[in-house]
Parts: sequence; C-alpha cells; structure tokens
Amino acid sequence: PRQLAEVQRGAEEAGRELPGDFGVMARFHIVVTDDLDRGRSVIRSAFGPYFAQPVYNRFMRWVGRPDAAEGIAAAFAAGDRAGVAAAFDDAAVDGVAIVGPLAKVKERLAEYAVAGVDVGALNLIGDPDGIAGALAALAP
Repeated sequence: PRQLAEVQRGAEEAGRELPGDFGVMARFHIVVTDDLDRGRSVIRSAFGPYFAQPVYNRFMRWVGRPDAAEGIAAAFAAGDRAGVAAAFDDAAVDGVAIVGPLAKVKERLAEYAVAGVDVGALNLIGDPDGIAGALAALAP
C-alpha cells in the first residue's frame, strides 16, 4: 500500500490520473522451505550485498528497517560479510522476501494480490526440481 500511494502521489504531482485498470506488477524473491533459518540464510547470502548499495540501502530504510540498513552498510564497508548477514535480521529478510512452506508462500502472495498487485514475477530460489514443483503448485 505504501508503494502504491507513492505511485498515486507521483501521478497527481504530474497532473495525471491513474486509469481504473492501472496494472501493478511486483517481483517476489521466494524460498520455499520448512527450514526458515536456512531459507533466510539463502536470502541473506544472495541479497545482503545488494542492500549495502545506496539505492537498495535507502529502500531498506524507506520500508522501515533503518537499523538493518545501517548495519548492512557499515559491515559491507568494512568488508565483513558475516556482519552483513548478521545485520540483515529476520524481520528485514521477511520484509524483502517470502520464505517458508508452500502454504505460507501462497498466503503471502494472496495478501499482495489483495493489496493491489495484479502480476507477480516470481523469483524462486532453490534446487531446480523444487523450483519446478513450487511453480506448478503456485500456478493460478
């Protein structure tokens, strides 16, 4: 909802009105697993360095995770990969990715649909067989 409000505000500032059929697409990083610690670790390893970069670090702050953003940036600047992972806490991971059992992933995707996302670009992370099965299970 916060991101959609920004889009609406931008349209208004430009003197435009969003059409009623304005489509919203979002990309979702997903790890389907029953082992939340392992799944979150995958996200930390894959995306921790991204969130050290200024644009993504600002995004992390914008979505309400300033402590994680600050810790990630400081650890990255010091060349401390373990520190980056430690600063990228569970709440921050859960704020930028969907990690959990298939039922939880479906539930979270449904919440995004209710919030206004029309198209989800799913970036499933894991072994190829697991990804194929998860995609089949998530198909509309």
